[in-house]
Amino acid sequence: MAGDALVLPPGTKMNAQSLILVLGVLGEIFQGGLFFGWSALSIMITDQGNFEEGCNDPDEAIDDPGTEICKSQESKLALLWTLGAFSLNSGPILGGFALDYLGPRFVSITGVCLNMLGLILFGTSSTSGSNAFIAAAIILGLGNITFHLAQFHIS
Repeated sequence: MAGDALVLPPGTKMNAQSLILVLGVLGEIFQGGLFFGWSALSIMITDQGNFEEGCNDPDEAIDDPGTEICKSQESKLALLWTLGAFSLNSGPILGGFALDYLGPRFVSITGVCLNMLGLILFGTSSTSGSNAFIAAAIILGLGNITFHLAQFHIS
């Protein structure tokens, strides 16, 4: 048995490289560009009533007739977007070192786990309870870019 070889169960007709390629493609389909789906994510966050503090103030209203979002909500969502985009763009600094020293398989798995953790944090967060939106945005940005960097090497 080779030291770095991925061994599949007996009777498996697919070799390890094909399996990794299939998993990489599925990963891209299910979580690729996740942070760029921000418009849907921000609608979901506001529809759940998050960041509504101060929205009853008439000075907070946005003058767009079709908009139900207030200025304080918009600024808090912009902060989440900025932190997520920053971590997405600065992630390759850490991801490059991790790829060099840990390898693409480990980095890809780490990216998937970070994405799942970020999504769980987004799904369980609320401004009236456990507010982990900032951590979720940063983790989701880092997980997304980490996963994408590893996919280049795996493919």
